[in-house]
Amino acid sequence: MWLKAVLLIVIALLIVGAGAIAYGASRWKAGTNELRAKLEAARLPIRPITYDAREIESLPLPVRRYFSAVLKDGQPIVSVARLAHEGQFNMGETRQRLREFEEEGWLAKGFLARGERTLYWILQEDLDRIESLAFKRKFVLTPMDNLFLFLRQDIVAKYHSGYCYVVFDGLEMAASFKAKRRKTEFIVTEFEGDPAARRIVDAWEEDNELAVQEEVDRISDHEVMEWFAKMYGRGAAER
Repeated sequence: MWLKAVLLIVIALLIVGAGAIAYGASRWKAGTNELRAKLEAARLPIRPITYDAREIESLPLPVRRYFSAVLKDGQPIVSVARLAHEGQFNMGETRQRLREFEEEGWLAKGFLARGERTLYWILQEDLDRIESLAFKRKFVLTPMDNLFLFLRQDIVAKYHSGYCYVVFDGLEMAASFKAKRRKTEFIVTEFEGDPAARRIVDAWEEDNELAVQEEVDRISDHEVMEWFAKMYGRGAAER
């Protein structure tokens, strides 16, 4: 009699375990689909839609060589990439290397970010001064930078644009602007934010040997001469 009871308990436990696994898999799939739907909903159309070789003229020479080799002028810009992976990532080797670096005194690990439960590694020499570390650099983040992709959601929320140049004062986004590129010239078309951030743009201009100018809404000399020629004849325009 007691054997039957034990058997029933074992069967019940197996059923409960299988149900829990199935429920967990279902929740995981539903959560993944929800995150994917949010990403799709937040995706903005890319502007421009084709690659222009002039966009890389201000980049360092090795970077320009690489992009010139792998990209063709006028090719469509990829807005979405769907990737699939089969198999497993072998993290054993990475963990072994990290342990070796710890034993050699190069790295230390711990819960280093306040309020987070993620385990981080840090250089041993920086461990004692982690509380005093501060980022005060002033710079311009271009829309081609990988960091822009990481911060894209915050940039869109503040400046309502998914493709712009963002001016950083330390960790704060101080301003944004859009620009037209003409060889080594940047023509700023839209500037939004703290006017004092223009000094950061000026310093960025000097560091990258660019000529940054404001777009002026005026008629060019060429257009004036062409209008004059149409109204009074080509000879009058040339006098």
